Amino acid sequence: MNIFEVNQNRANKYLRAGNFLIDIFCSYGFLLLFNIILDGVGKSSPKIENNYGFLSIIIMGLYFVIFEYFYGKTIGKFITNTKVIMKNGNNPSLFDIVKRTICRFIPFDPISFFWLKGWHDDLSDTIVINNSKKHK
Repeated sequence: MNIFEVNQNRANKYLRAGNFLIDIFCSYGFLLLFNIILDGVGKSSPKIENNYGFLSIIIMGLYFVIFEYFYGKTIGKFITNTKVIMKNGNNPSLFDIVKRTICRFIPFDPISFFWLKGWHDDLSDTIVINNSKKHK
């Protein structure tokens, strides 16, 4: 896919907002599942509960890295039929996806889509495109 096609197929802000909401819901679902498993095997402790914020960042980070690296999509992107690619049209490397994921934790990143094209996209040189059959 050439650069012109990449820019023409860019997902709009409404799809991106949908992705965000679905992915937040799913990543917290994975965090809840992780906690249920820990409680089930008796490994929950005050130490884990005190580090819940850090644990949620790790689970959320793993959610994005695993799904975007192996599939080019998170669950939200599967539902909205979008995918992550590099701005030049290539598939992102693991390093690109990790960089993209770290940038998601910049304060106010989700609202950067209102006035920019999103910090975690710009800083990692990635974009999200529509993935319909005519765009593959």
